[in-house]
Amino acid sequence: FIGILIIKFWINKSKSIGRKIVSANTLLSDFLVGRLKFPRLIMLSNTELHEIAEFDKLAYIQKEYEIGKAILRAKADVSLEPLLVGMSLLFIYTSFAIFNMQIETIGLYLLIVMRLSPVTKQIVSQWQRLNSVLGSIEIVEKRLREMKNNKEVNSGLIEIKKFQFKISFDNVTYQYPSSNSSALDKISTCIKKGEITALVGPSGSGKSTFIDMIPQLRRASSGVVLIDNYSIKDYTLKSLRKLISYVPQQPEIFSRTIKDHIKYGNIKSTDAEVKEAANIANIAEFIESLNDGYDTLLGEDAIVLSGGQKQRLDLARAIIKNTPILILDEPTSNLDAKSEELFKKALLNIKKQKDITIIVIAHRLSSIVDSDKIIILKGGKIEIEGKHKDLLSSSLWYKEAWDLQNSGSLIKH
Repeated sequence: FIGILIIKFWINKSKSIGRKIVSANTLLSDFLVGRLKFPRLIMLSNTELHEIAEFDKLAYIQKEYEIGKAILRAKADVSLEPLLVGMSLLFIYTSFAIFNMQIETIGLYLLIVMRLSPVTKQIVSQWQRLNSVLGSIEIVEKRLREMKNNKEVNSGLIEIKKFQFKISFDNVTYQYPSSNSSALDKISTCIKKGEITALVGPSGSGKSTFIDMIPQLRRASSGVVLIDNYSIKDYTLKSLRKLISYVPQQPEIFSRTIKDHIKYGNIKSTDAEVKEAANIANIAEFIESLNDGYDTLLGEDAIVLSGGQKQRLDLARAIIKNTPILILDEPTSNLDAKSEELFKKALLNIKKQKDITIIVIAHRLSSIVDSDKIIILKGGKIEIEGKHKDLLSSSLWYKEAWDLQNSGSLIKH
């Protein structure tokens, strides 16, 4: 019994150290991934020695835990046979001296112990090994539970075929689970078909949350979002998202050819449609100037392209999907003046050549002066909405932002 308690103690220690190893591995991998993503920052900050020292520290902790696990396993392996021998001797003494058992019976017991000893060692070793990896198993189980709990609920039954009239927000409130305040607070507004609607306002005012509501990436805590007078919850997710193309703030480009990236918006599109989308996005001339044209391999993160070229290439991907709704999340925030102007022309091309509704989050007000409606969000609420000319006289925030940006200063969001 005492022997079993000792082995069980070491096995429980293996379980504990296994969890520590998982934690150390996670810290080290997160450190490496983060630092390898930003080598320029490290070199220009002159922090190479600090980062090496930090890596050595994390690697040392990981090594110590691994050594500890090996020592515990060795302890169990080495001590098992002496424990078995000791218990056997104790059994021989008590059975012969106290219980007067026959020598044949004692010999049979010893034979059984000798036969079972390797099997017992194997069982204990496997038991210890299993306990040492429980930390990894627990992490996987935790992630699977999170995935299950965050699985999208597709409760809609209606297949929406086309967008005909408007998108309406009716008293919509949204609160993030970890927040005590609302990201959107009783929002009511309307986005009409065929118009360009811009969302502006300070950082944290709820602009990204607002657009996330339309494809049901987030669901309202209260109130309702409607498309053509039906709640978006009534539509199936697949049919709803077929209506929408999206261009993120930071272009997300795979390591593939230019043609492949554009066709990612519509896998079945033809080469002619690819070129048409590139023309509308105002990127065709640049693509055709490349040696391999549309077959140019972009490489990881498309480092061969400038920020403006990436943005217009991503816009071409959205255009080729040929949807009635186009959402753009701060598409010009990282562009220089020339690239911004080319992007603005691309948007005007889209509006002229496509029957499309454009919703754009804007940082630079100069990029949305031609919008049919501009909505100013502040603190999760709509402060005011209108056209550029009207907002210059009716919104102090908009007037100050416009003056600062056009004087060459940066507005603090």
